[in-house]
Amino acid sequence: MRFVPIVNLVSGEIVSFAAETQSEFDDRPRFGPRSQLRLSAVAPNTPADWLCQHLIALADTGVSLNTKLPVSLKMPRASLFHNGMGSRCAASLDHTTASAGEFSFEVSLGALASTRSTPSQLLKPFADAGFHITLDATQFDDGSALNITPGLIGAIKIDAGWVDSKGNTHLLEQARREDWAVIAENAAWRDGEYLASLGVHYAIQPRTDA
Repeated sequence: MRFVPIVNLVSGEIVSFAAETQSEFDDRPRFGPRSQLRLSAVAPNTPADWLCQHLIALADTGVSLNTKLPVSLKMPRASLFHNGMGSRCAASLDHTTASAGEFSFEVSLGALASTRSTPSQLLKPFADAGFHITLDATQFDDGSALNITPGLIGAIKIDAGWVDSKGNTHLLEQARREDWAVIAENAAWRDGEYLASLGVHYAIQPRTDA
């Protein structure tokens, strides 16, 4: 597991980490002998297994979780549709020194938009269990604000290259109204002051231009 720093674009302070796993949960259908691959000790059989295993691994790394923002971990799309996932994830931390409030599950905005359930219905069980939620809007831009119950979202991640697009403008306005932390991908240090003026105060590994 690799920890990528999330920094304040103006001060340079490390405010959190994004946890990058060596593999993602594969929820594609499998047939024949390949269907047995999921039953191995190496590949978790369900998204719940995958998520709980990685939460425990995060807690066991010893990395400091006492950061300004919670440590983020990408959530498999299939996890959104499993009953009891939030409470099961929280229970997986019972025998560690970490708590649910130290983590933020990163959820693709595209995944939320591709289901008949409302975003609030899908995310509330995780928030009720004590976890934070980060929306990944880096690859989804429909030009509208999100109909999500206030208080469920703690942060949103956008692509700095599209910060002036119509869709991101709506999201940034909503982030200001609801006090979400805004985290940029593909940001440059030299743009820190400008991005901060738009409400984008944080970035994942901003680049240093020559």
